[in-house]
Amino acid sequence: MKSQYVDGILVIKNGIAVAELYDGTLTPEHTHLMWSVRKTLTGLTAASVAADGFIDLKKTVADYVPELAKSGWGQDTLRKYWICETLLIGLKIMIPLRAQFADKIVRMVYSLAPCVLTLM
Repeated sequence: MKSQYVDGILVIKNGIAVAELYDGTLTPEHTHLMWSVRKTLTGLTAASVAADGFIDLKKTVADYVPELAKSGWGQDTLRKYWICETLLIGLKIMIPLRAQFADKIVRMVYSLAPCVLTLM
């Protein structure tokens, strides 16, 4: 967790906490600023639905949200937007992600899907 700068992991499946891991000074009693965790959750969700064939990362943002066709994002592919927004540049993560997780913690968490994953 230290190498990824993750202070804690909470996995919730069917409304029940099934795994909690803490590092450093983080404890269950502390509040923790989430900052850009949204990007990680969005990226994991996008990877999962893309791997299941519900979205096509080769299509443009405008293909899914026509109102954005004339915006700066309209012609970007979902893959380009997803990689930029989720900060996955350089991690060589490809679809399907299920086969690419090297970290034991993430692999364990991913195997519990469908679940809500919060990196703290």
